[in-house]
Amino acid sequence: MLVELSMVEQRYQAVREVLDSGATITEVAKHYGVDRRTLHRWLTRYATGGLEALVTQSNRPDTCPHQMDPVIEARLVERRRTHPTWGPRTLATKLRQEFGERALARRDLSRPRAP
Repeated sequence: MLVELSMVEQRYQAVREVLDSGATITEVAKHYGVDRRTLHRWLTRYATGGLEALVTQSNRPDTCPHQMDPVIEARLVERRRTHPTWGPRTLATKLRQEFGERALARRDLSRPRAP
């Protein structure tokens, strides 16, 4: 009978195999078809957080530094809809007047002109 194990169970078995049997990380990683650095990561997670730490963790960053502030974005869209003939420079000037140069520069919406 073939039993399908969850990802966490497979990781746990690999970690226990290294800790209990004394097998080398390279051997166990090869047996489970993962990179040895991945197995090292699992061992570290297990040592610090137990079984719960072996759950798949998101690789998504917490923040996106180049993402526009939602307030400024909403105001930009509103201005664009209200004034469809305004181009990027006019919109940037109006937003600069409203939010200040630093707020726009911090969000990479305003680039200083070359001398």
